[in-house]
Amino acid sequence: MHKIQKPSELLCTLLAAAILLSGCGGGSETASTSGSGGSSTGSGTGGSSSGSGVGGSVEVIPALEPGLLTGTMSLVAGGIGGAAVVSGVLAESRFVQPNIIIGDGAGSFYVSDITAHIIRKITPSGKVFTLAGTANASGHKDGMGISALFNKPSGLALDTSGNLYVADPGNNAIRKITPAGVVSTVAGGMTLQGIANGDVSVGRFMYPQSVGVDAAGNVYVADTQNDCLRKITSGGIISTFSGACTGFGPAAEPIDGTSTTARFNDLGHILMKADGSMYVTDSHSVRHVSTNGTVTTIAGSPGVNGSADGVGSLARFMRPQGMALSGNTLVVADPGNQKIRQVNLLTHAVTTIAGTGYSGSANGAALSATFNNPTGVAFSGTDILIADYFNPRILKLAAGQVTTIGGSLTLKGAIDGTGTSARFDLLGGVVIGSDGALFVLDKNNQSIRKIIGTTTSTFLAAGGLSQPKAMVAGASGGFVVAETNRLLSISAAGNVTVLAGSSTAGNVDGSSSLARFKTITALAKGQDGKLYVTESGNCLLRVIDTDGDVTTLAGKPTTPSEINCKFADGTGPAGNFKNPTAVAVAPDGTVYAADMGQNGNGVIRKVVPGAGNINGTVSTVAGSLDESGNVDAIGTNARFGKINAMTYIQGKLIIADSTGAIRRYSPDTGNVEMLVGVRGETGERLGSTNVAPGVVLGIAGDTNSLVLTTANTVLRFTPSAP
Repeated sequence: MHKIQKPSELLCTLLAAAILLSGCGGGSETASTSGSGGSSTGSGTGGSSSGSGVGGSVEVIPALEPGLLTGTMSLVAGGIGGAAVVSGVLAESRFVQPNIIIGDGAGSFYVSDITAHIIRKITPSGKVFTLAGTANASGHKDGMGISALFNKPSGLALDTSGNLYVADPGNNAIRKITPAGVVSTVAGGMTLQGIANGDVSVGRFMYPQSVGVDAAGNVYVADTQNDCLRKITSGGIISTFSGACTGFGPAAEPIDGTSTTARFNDLGHILMKADGSMYVTDSHSVRHVSTNGTVTTIAGSPGVNGSADGVGSLARFMRPQGMALSGNTLVVADPGNQKIRQVNLLTHAVTTIAGTGYSGSANGAALSATFNNPTGVAFSGTDILIADYFNPRILKLAAGQVTTIGGSLTLKGAIDGTGTSARFDLLGGVVIGSDGALFVLDKNNQSIRKIIGTTTSTFLAAGGLSQPKAMVAGASGGFVVAETNRLLSISAAGNVTVLAGSSTAGNVDGSSSLARFKTITALAKGQDGKLYVTESGNCLLRVIDTDGDVTTLAGKPTTPSEINCKFADGTGPAGNFKNPTAVAVAPDGTVYAADMGQNGNGVIRKVVPGAGNINGTVSTVAGSLDESGNVDAIGTNARFGKINAMTYIQGKLIIADSTGAIRRYSPDTGNVEMLVGVRGETGERLGSTNVAPGVVLGIAGDTNSLVLTTANTVLRFTPSAP
């Protein structure tokens, strides 16, 4: 039978300070793991080149902020790499989706890491850190550095004072970051979608994708879904600079003309020139906008896509994005064609300088190299830096060769082997056997993998599972696996039977064969053997007793007239869930369910069961439905990203969320604090200094450590002696 081993004397001593693992002095031995839920541009001109591909000057890098616990983080199996936020030396850094990159002309570069919702800075010596925004937490919040929130920040531009302007399309806003890292809102806001001109307090944008700043401090905005260029004067007045804003009406047909007759469609990015005019990417073309708003297409044909090199209107692009300028050479990122293009501004001749036209990740000779949606470019001396969005890497094009200087490729697959040779693809829950063997749910491979020591094998091959979501220990050494709409029982021999539900979605309580679920997101097992599931499709918390009977403990499904689930505290159907993502059970039967708001922000809900496993009383005990983040505080003043996994250990709720931290909630005080991780980092950090687990998707405890799963790795954290 797969059981948790009792913690050693060392761990019992640590519990006094950390209260991390359970079982000191007895308690249940059966594994109980939640197994939840599863998962601008300025000129771009750089300084002199150094070994990292950037220049040199004095620099200040913020210190890392680790969690309360010290210890060792080690890799059990899998490959570390791919999308994450990791700061430090550029060659060892990681990005999530680097979008636009610009240079300040003195050797520093700024990168909008769009779906991490942060702005990264690369220093002249080649160090990377987060300048502003909370990693993997979206929202709209001004403040200092990593306490601020963005929502898919995109275009970037610097003014003459070193202030960085950010197009924040998810918030329909323009933001500013001072050199000291203070974030403020220049204009617009998340709920202020529209096309209103006037004072910045009343102005409205619709998914602005890029910004530019002239020497006088005027800010120009590519108001993408309004199909027009807007201007914010240094005095704070918004006007339409060029084009006709379409708002919610039909999209415009792109044409050249004066500021009032020209039209745009799908504005991409802005590149300001020293004389106050600008280049914009728009509708499969590169266009020039004069200081009076007159628009002239210099390369490509508006509205016509393709990949051909050629002169002026004979050339073709496919949704070009970021640009960089050096002398009479304009370099354009052409992600739709997986190429980097060059425009000679004297002749308007367009040539391909890197990429084959096919997606990939191959470095080497420029015209043989492959990209995966290259969206940003910047000059570093004569070299070109490239933001390779989906790979996700920062590349350098120099002397006809493409090399990787930052970020790394994702290491995933379905390979058995030892240590780093093993490959997984989106891990979920983890169960520890009595002999120390680890069993992990490999969701995208639709299998269960077994790890003895550091050697990975396949316990249940693909074919036995279909879209598995979560896993806990079952009876007699087996497992219970949640699929989308049903629960399966997996025996110790690997035999699969249906425990409850059906492949057909529904909302039916009753016996195991009659019950129906809809989009199960998480699964937990209580000490009494009952199973608890959360469902995003039905917005419910359900209980399956040891006889297989299913009842609704809390929540109310949507009606045909409702679009989204509700959020409310209360008893039974009055206690509503919006989008539950994780669940854990205390020894006394109290249930904790993680809920999620529209910005991916996590909330902890406490559910006290009523008689007969129905009419549970729901209350919100930590986090905010309105704001995400990584903030330690009491109760609802704390902030989380999306909560992926939870487990209840020794009187505490242990929480793993998308911000890359292991947090602890104390029910007696309401206090939330970070135990393991580095604030602002979402990637794995191994070793014994500033260790971090990355974005954890499964948690389990053995004799003296925590076993953690991320998307593609299995880790072990061993706390230090006090």
